[in-house]
Amino acid sequence: MSKETPRFEPEKRETQPGPSLAEGEKSLKKKPEPVNLEAFERQVHTLVQSSKDRLKDLPKSFQDSLHDNLVQYLRTSVERYDTDAEVGLSKDEFEKYKRDMLQKVSETIARYTPSAEILEAKKQQKEGAVDAAQAAQESVAIEIKDTNFNEASLQTPQGIQQELAKFNMQSADMHKEVGSLSVNIGDFQQAFQRFEEGKNDWSVFLRGSPFVDDPETEQLRTQLSTLKRTLDEKMQKLEEKKRTLSEYGQKLNGAGDTMKRQKIDERDGKFREIDEQGTQAEQTQKKNETQYRALEAQQQKLYGQRDAMADYHDDLVQGLAGISASREQVQVHSDQFGEFNGQLEAAVAVIDDALANTPPSPQREQLEAKKAELLGHKENVDAAIFQTQGAETELGSAEQTLQGKRGETESTLLTLDTYLANTVNPGMEALTGSIQALEIAKLQNGTQREQIEAQYAEILQTIDTVDAAVADNVLENNLANEQAIASLVTQKQSLDAISIDRPNLWNATGGLVFGKIGEGWSLLTKD
Repeated sequence: MSKETPRFEPEKRETQPGPSLAEGEKSLKKKPEPVNLEAFERQVHTLVQSSKDRLKDLPKSFQDSLHDNLVQYLRTSVERYDTDAEVGLSKDEFEKYKRDMLQKVSETIARYTPSAEILEAKKQQKEGAVDAAQAAQESVAIEIKDTNFNEASLQTPQGIQQELAKFNMQSADMHKEVGSLSVNIGDFQQAFQRFEEGKNDWSVFLRGSPFVDDPETEQLRTQLSTLKRTLDEKMQKLEEKKRTLSEYGQKLNGAGDTMKRQKIDERDGKFREIDEQGTQAEQTQKKNETQYRALEAQQQKLYGQRDAMADYHDDLVQGLAGISASREQVQVHSDQFGEFNGQLEAAVAVIDDALANTPPSPQREQLEAKKAELLGHKENVDAAIFQTQGAETELGSAEQTLQGKRGETESTLLTLDTYLANTVNPGMEALTGSIQALEIAKLQNGTQREQIEAQYAEILQTIDTVDAAVADNVLENNLANEQAIASLVTQKQSLDAISIDRPNLWNATGGLVFGKIGEGWSLLTKD
């Protein structure tokens, strides 16, 4: 037999020493009937080539072992078919050898090369490794966003609502980030499950032969390590983010209470200002009323004094009028007395002229008697004139006195009128206006207090509404954040429990041992 026994790969490689088909050919040629060794070789080669696509997915060490053991089996089986005393195989012996060998090669290839189902399992294993790698790489690309809050905004209900919206949004972002990582873990686990199913089917096919060359397993181990490392880093950031959200949630919860206390203090401060203004107004009003009563008493007193002074002035005017009338009457009397006195003096002068002519005795005596009578009348008239002159002097003095008193009275009346007009009355009017203004202020303070109370009641209600919404949202988000992280931790623990081993029969069947198949057959690895 001139050609080398068929093998799976076209490359040349050394085989284990032993009887060859060529030696069998030599022994066959000693027989009278020729045998078709070339046809047998082609048949063996055809069997091997028909399974080439299935054999290529076997590990290199397994292919080598399968080749070596088939060659060894073909070599060592020749002598077993040489049953007669002659050396070498007869045609019948060769036909039986060929038939049995072809059957054995077919059975061996069928048994130790992957079927379509096994190839599908290998494909599933590869796809599982690829999908797992994709899940691991996607986890690397997931960004854990930093939190972004503005604590200074927690001073107004509107600011709290804005910060609450940011709190909810960033909690939702964290849920998405956790969800994305969770999906990646799930995708990796599903891919790993497909990998394991394919690997186990492949391991069963390998019949327990362990081998080192398994790129899918090494790739999956690398991706699992990458995924674990990525998860550790991102879960640390998520824990920090959850803690930051929880701490800011506490600040959000406390902001409403703080603001409510501030607004209550602010409202009460305004109430105190109004009360203080009311107290001051009452005190001022009381003071003004006291001053008003004092001015009113003074006004009444001054008006009384003015009335008395006016009456006195009227009396003085009447007195002056009486004196003036008396002076006129005295003057009339004085004039009358002066005229009468002149008449008397003229009559006496006439008598004196008559006496100068030395009238006769009876006439002289009559003239002297008449003169004496006239002088007596003149003496009375002179006395009357003197009296009228004295009365006129007294009346002039009295009139002058009354004129002075009237001037003083008029000056006093003017002073009283001026004081009343310029001081008392304006003061009373000012106090009246102040009292009225204070009354209005008291009413306004009452209205202002009601307005402030209504205004702050609305503000406090708004704060309570916002605070309730904050409390509900913070509670729900904190629990949801905690639950999301806990779920991710559980998934991470399941990843930590994963052990990726090379495919072999012991992993797949728990150590089930297969016996030898065929006489002299063993499957050895080329380590």
